[in-house]
Amino acid sequence: MNFSLQKITAPLLTEKISHYLLKAAYYFIAIVLIASGVLKIIDAGSLIAALTSAFPFVNENIRIIISSLIPFIEVLTGILLLLEIKKKEAMLAAVILFGAFTLFAVYGFIFGIEGDCGCFGNAVESSFGWGMIVRNSLFFIIAIINLRLN
Repeated sequence: MNFSLQKITAPLLTEKISHYLLKAAYYFIAIVLIASGVLKIIDAGSLIAALTSAFPFVNENIRIIISSLIPFIEVLTGILLLLEIKKKEAMLAAVILFGAFTLFAVYGFIFGIEGDCGCFGNAVESSFGWGMIVRNSLFFIIAIINLRLN
């Protein structure tokens, strides 16, 4: 009897742990988006400098618009996720954001862009390199998993 009970409870326990890990990852994504957006709003200079280094051929006004919109979209997406409003759409936005950030990290690394990307404003040093690529890739993967399973 004890053996069959163990067979039944082990999958249930695994399922419960998976559920809580997925939920924790969901809220982690929301918090990362809100934090990075707010930090970019507080210090947009790093992001503007990174965009200028990466895309000197793009008009300055367009770079300023982009550096203003990205933090707003991040904070909005994070709040929608936290409040569980339009969860699928908000997580899709998170996937798109983290996908774009991953591509930007790869682009910056390939083209040797120096300095901070402005990912977390002035609070966290975020130089272009493998660390930035791995970090953004992990956020991207976590967001994809949440989009598929939630």
